[in-house]
Amino acid sequence: MYSALIEQKTRLPRGLLKWREDFQLTDTDIKFSFTSLHSYLSSATDRVFQYKILTNILPTNEYLCRYKVLNSGNCSRCNSESDTILHNLWSCRVVVPYISKVLTYLQSHCQVNESEVTAKAYIFGVQNMGLSHVLLLTKKEIFYNKELNLTPNTFCDLLVSKIRKTMIKEKIIFSQNSKFDIYDSKWSKFLNIYDYRGPDNYEIV
Repeated sequence: MYSALIEQKTRLPRGLLKWREDFQLTDTDIKFSFTSLHSYLSSATDRVFQYKILTNILPTNEYLCRYKVLNSGNCSRCNSESDTILHNLWSCRVVVPYISKVLTYLQSHCQVNESEVTAKAYIFGVQNMGLSHVLLLTKKEIFYNKELNLTPNTFCDLLVSKIRKTMIKEKIIFSQNSKFDIYDSKWSKFLNIYDYRGPDNYEIV
């Protein structure tokens, strides 16, 4: 009944259609981006943030200007380009050194191939659940640090600290639900950030 009467009439969100055009997304890409949210993000707040990215409704200056909240949609950091989601989180010349530092760290310490983290992978996530979560935390830090007045090294150190706290919190959650094998599969490449195989020596703030 659903297939006959409803399925063919459904429409993707307009913002997602824009992403599909920009990145030549396939139906498989789109399905993965949405269904994987619940597999790699335990926090509802994180899921909402990523959902806003996927549907192009993250409140960037460009988005707020479109709805008459701001007078200008230009980026507040570089003041030269439109503050789209891709620009804000990935391509702004002010942001690039921070992402580069994070990717270099991940390559050196977490077995992450920097060349695999393309703009598409960064925005939509990858098969590696742990890396997708780390990229999500990176996007949040960049978005909410409007001024980005930290050095890239300091930014990376703070991000690593947040990743560690996330790993500790998730260890408790997954262990309580008898899903430690899933946790281990997710975070096995990030032992240099938090070696969850030993006793928990970090306090969660």
